[in-house]
Amino acid sequence: MRAKALCYRTPLAASYCGGYNSQDVAGEGADCGGTSGQAATLVRSGVNRVQASEAGLLLMKPKRVFYRLVLTLEGAVVGAYSVQEPSLTIGRDPDCGARVDCTTISRKHLRIEARQGALVIRDLSSRNGTFMDGRPIREETIRSDVTLRLGPDLEARIELAPEEAAEPERPVTEGAAAAAVQEVLEPAESGRKIVCPHCWHTFEEADLLAVARHQELVGDPVLGPEAAQRFLPSRFTPEGHALDALGMPCPDMACPRCHLSIPRDLLEKPPLFLSIIGAPGSGKSYLLATMVWELRSLMPKRFGFGFTDADATCNQLINEYERTLFLAPDDEAWVALEKTEMHGRLYDEVRLNNMRVSLPRPFMFSLTPQRHNPWVDQHEALTQTLVVYDNAGEHFEPGADTAANPGTQHLAHSRGLFFLFDPTKDPRFRARCSSDDPQLRRGARAQRQEMLLKEAFDRIRLHSGPGRGQRYSEPVIVVVTKFDIWRNLLKFPLEAPWRRLKDHPVSVLDTDVVMMTSFAVRRLLADLCPEMVATVEGVAPRVVYVPVSALGHSPSEDPRNAGSGLLVVRPRDIKPVWATTPMLCMLSLLGAMAGTRPGQRGSLPSAENCRRFGDRVEFTVPGTDLRLEAPAPYLGRPMRCPETGKLFWLPALEELGAGAGEGR
Repeated sequence: MRAKALCYRTPLAASYCGGYNSQDVAGEGADCGGTSGQAATLVRSGVNRVQASEAGLLLMKPKRVFYRLVLTLEGAVVGAYSVQEPSLTIGRDPDCGARVDCTTISRKHLRIEARQGALVIRDLSSRNGTFMDGRPIREETIRSDVTLRLGPDLEARIELAPEEAAEPERPVTEGAAAAAVQEVLEPAESGRKIVCPHCWHTFEEADLLAVARHQELVGDPVLGPEAAQRFLPSRFTPEGHALDALGMPCPDMACPRCHLSIPRDLLEKPPLFLSIIGAPGSGKSYLLATMVWELRSLMPKRFGFGFTDADATCNQLINEYERTLFLAPDDEAWVALEKTEMHGRLYDEVRLNNMRVSLPRPFMFSLTPQRHNPWVDQHEALTQTLVVYDNAGEHFEPGADTAANPGTQHLAHSRGLFFLFDPTKDPRFRARCSSDDPQLRRGARAQRQEMLLKEAFDRIRLHSGPGRGQRYSEPVIVVVTKFDIWRNLLKFPLEAPWRRLKDHPVSVLDTDVVMMTSFAVRRLLADLCPEMVATVEGVAPRVVYVPVSALGHSPSEDPRNAGSGLLVVRPRDIKPVWATTPMLCMLSLLGAMAGTRPGQRGSLPSAENCRRFGDRVEFTVPGTDLRLEAPAPYLGRPMRCPETGKLFWLPALEELGAGAGEGR
């Protein structure tokens, strides 16, 4: 049975239109959380849909602009369209709504967008330009018929039809839900602004610089004497590439402030910035390498997405990490990844305002739905360019963020944070671990990791400007690393965090498995490191705790350099545990991929003696004397007891009613 309305219950669930129930999910534990007959309705995350779901999806249909588009190529009509969609793209790309097979037209040449009762025409950085009344245009708003010329050969005639009045407020059924939410809550982006992934400068698309290709055009005032010159283009090839002063075509573009190259993928759609932070030695490099390596094969195999490099130059270091750990010519040889430093290959040196500035070099990845993806018709909305930042832990020490070393300013632009908590750096956690891992030896360095997280939140406030009391609205994934060391503290085995759809080769994120595990890890941290939980949940309302082991086993002290303290691994022994789960959770929280709706109670015993304290509930685990508390994201779900691993039902706030009692 199809879902009849959208809902929003947890950070990982904010309805996917036209969801799936338990009969539509198959394989690998088809019942939610391992319980028989649990519902597993597919949902699509995204906090911008909360308003619609809370209103019961009673939406006002806005005014639409209807128009007719006629395309003429060298005097012959090659296309005629009656259009009422919010946007239409003209170009050679097969994904374009109005496709034209013409070599003088760019793959995505022009976009027509309906916006507030008018049409906005936007040239998509085409190589041969768009012209209206003989003049080149970047973006124009029109309210009457117009004829455009796209490049030298194609003519586009736009004829507006009379506007229709808005329809009355009405419930949105499942068939119209996706279009209605997209239309009402997510108006088309203007695309006039670009955010540089290197220096985070926001600028107009028309200000993009071209990168000279001729070998004699070297010497740039920002990048130094060996770098190719940057220039504002004025001449172009028929393919749309800028021509430098000596006539060489220049396909690469650059930021007008820092002069570093910007991939073309980022020019068509705003990037999704994500930041990874953690103390020195917490395992960021190993996790990044393992996560990326596994996502390259997991995303197309399980989830129907391609996961590839968006910029080979920026990703050079992460590719070296992958080769070291997974493509070594001798998988029995000892290897190690270099430590992330505050300077070096992870940074670009530029001159800004007569000062040498070190900017972090991001890793960039393209996430694209494949043809067998069930939502491939939403290709443009689901295609993402992920820009991931890694910093040395020392960057988060107080006073480390300076004008010459602004390495952590990406935090203010990030849509989500991964915070790596290292159990081996906390003596309370170390004392509970039963392992001979060399990182647990007596005298190992301890660190107040919650202070590093607090410093990160303070810098977000500093650079983004919200009031000091304002909470951080983006998701935070607390990644508790080195799970192989503390595996004995989790009382149940980890399950695969995905669920395959019935009669379809694609899987979705199993949010029940993720939230059950998060609940148990949170309880462990609250017992051993309560200041850590208080710090992150005091600032960020959307937090998920994920156990991860990038290696799956303990590293060894380097046998070739006794006493050096260098830790090494053999590639053959690497067996990662849940290394991709942090990114899968983040993509689900941000609405970039699907997950399951919370399961149903069924025959599960319910939590007892529940008492509400604001948005939290204190309860007794059924069949035990264990008294626990849970924040709102865990309510209305099947849970596992952190001590016994047995399943029980944790009621939602609305289920508790007046009988639950209110804490004082």
